Amino acid sequence: MFEKKFAKLGIRVHTVEDTEEATQELMNNEYSVLLVDQELSRTGNDDTGIRYAMTLQTAYPDLIKIVMTEQVKKEIIEAKQCGYIDGYLEKPVSDTQIIEEIYRIQKRDMSVSMTR
Repeated sequence: MFEKKFAKLGIRVHTVEDTEEATQELMNNEYSVLLVDQELSRTGNDDTGIRYAMTLQTAYPDLIKIVMTEQVKKEIIEAKQCGYIDGYLEKPVSDTQIIEEIYRIQKRDMSVSMTR
């Protein structure tokens, strides 16, 4: 969906169909950001974007994890507060919103590391 727009900006995007394929990609390639849909139920299981992001915490601590959601619910806010995800975006999502959220997270992370 966003691949052409991001490619024009020099940002490499790789889309996958399910969490298994995403995990394989993460194991075999280096990524800076994971943008995941909260509603993963269409993959045939009852997984969610937050649960998937949580499984990546230990193996990929520097990976920016952003969840896209139809509606911001308590679960998403708590996941962000606990550090399981770095951010969230309410759908519909634009390429500009994604870039702004990544920038906001990177800026926050830089200020945190400078104060340590």
